[in-house]
Amino acid sequence: MALKRHRRCTRGGRTFEYDPSKKDKTDFLKQCLAFKPKIPYNFPVGIRLIFGVKRPLAHYTKRGLRKDASFYAFKKPDLDNYIKLVLDALNGVFYKDDSLICSIHAKKIYTTKPFTEIRLFKLFV
Repeated sequence: MALKRHRRCTRGGRTFEYDPSKKDKTDFLKQCLAFKPKIPYNFPVGIRLIFGVKRPLAHYTKRGLRKDASFYAFKKPDLDNYIKLVLDALNGVFYKDDSLICSIHAKKIYTTKPFTEIRLFKLFV
């Protein structure tokens, strides 16, 4: 899932903001908890992310995958929205604060089954 923008709502003359991705972040974190460190990292961290998104039907013919079908998923949602959801979901559990992330390598590719691969690693200073 990609991060959705915060929304502003007015009820009874009061304006407040809410996060429409809150449930997505919670669900994603639950899937990752089996891999969490004993204590959140408190040192410079690098992260490698691969997002596999399902191919559109237009990439296929009756004989299989079209020859001109792209490997990289360059359609919406944007890659930065996927990254932000992951960083927000893991914040405070895998690392103390996302300000500790000093290096990001990410790509979004087409696959038959959607997946997210995450690798965190210590950056040596």
